[in-house]
Amino acid sequence: MKIFKLLILLFVSVFVFVGVSAQDPSLNIVLGSSGVVNVGGTIFLQIDVTNNSASGTIVANKVRPQISVPANISFIPVSGHNLPAGWTITSNNGSVIRITNTTDPIPAGTTRTAFIAVEGTADGGGSILGNLTFNGPAPSGDNTANNTSSAGLTVTNTTPVTLTNFNASLVNCQPVLNWITETEINSDRFEIERGSTDNSNWKLMGTVTAKGNSNAKAIYNFIDKNLPVTSAKVLYRLKMIDRDGAYKYSKILPVFINCKTTQVYAYPNPVKNGRLYVSLTGANGYAEATLTAMSGQVVLKSKISNGTSDLNTSTIAPGEYILTIKDANGYDKKIKVLIQH
Repeated sequence: MKIFKLLILLFVSVFVFVGVSAQDPSLNIVLGSSGVVNVGGTIFLQIDVTNNSASGTIVANKVRPQISVPANISFIPVSGHNLPAGWTITSNNGSVIRITNTTDPIPAGTTRTAFIAVEGTADGGGSILGNLTFNGPAPSGDNTANNTSSAGLTVTNTTPVTLTNFNASLVNCQPVLNWITETEINSDRFEIERGSTDNSNWKLMGTVTAKGNSNAKAIYNFIDKNLPVTSAKVLYRLKMIDRDGAYKYSKILPVFINCKTTQVYAYPNPVKNGRLYVSLTGANGYAEATLTAMSGQVVLKSKISNGTSDLNTSTIAPGEYILTIKDANGYDKKIKVLIQH
């Protein structure tokens, strides 16, 4: 009889051992951009939560990774993060963020990856610390040694893109953005965003490829051809993104939409390729374009009409000139132009 009871207990023990699968979740933090972000720039932390067990699913609403950053780094608002389906942010006070697998069970041998955005606020280095916590007791079989992770992040004032002469204007009833970079380090692209007058609802309007690495001036432009007809004023900004995903925003520029008045715009300025383009809108018939040296000598004169005209400056000596645009209604606009070869 004792032997029979012993066999029954052994059978139950084996059944429980086999029937209940242990789960071993782990946490890992990965940083892009070689662990460097600029002051005012943003970088994504890659947060990996893995179920290392051979069998057994981690139930939903169980794992709760907690990530903390030093004083010179802060988490951006909720809208800037990218979480797996079924995950949510439970708290974010700027220095500590907590996320959870709210409705997402994690099968054995799989990883869930979240991208959490942080911004550099001041020079210096620091450690980003992660700790895997749980809703209720830890899963059976949890190895506490892999519940923590850390990564070093340095905040620097070195700017990947040195942006100068960013401006926006209305040309032929279309907003035209022009900007110049003095230097570029590991830059990837510029995303042009348009916002409403209350500085919200930013939308991506287009992308311009960056030079990448350059110590010389680079000239860029973008025309917004999808302007809402009802807009009286729109806002523009550049999102400057490097090859590691870090990014920084330019200043915000307004453009007032008034297609009933004469508008003129000359580009590029400085002129380097022997061609000066003059865009005109709202003129009454033809207008006269005159390029005058600082001495008063007229070096070029041409009739232009609404639209974009091409003036050949290849034979004009380098220097500063005054471009004057006049039309039959008395419109008189002067623009200082620098010609280079």
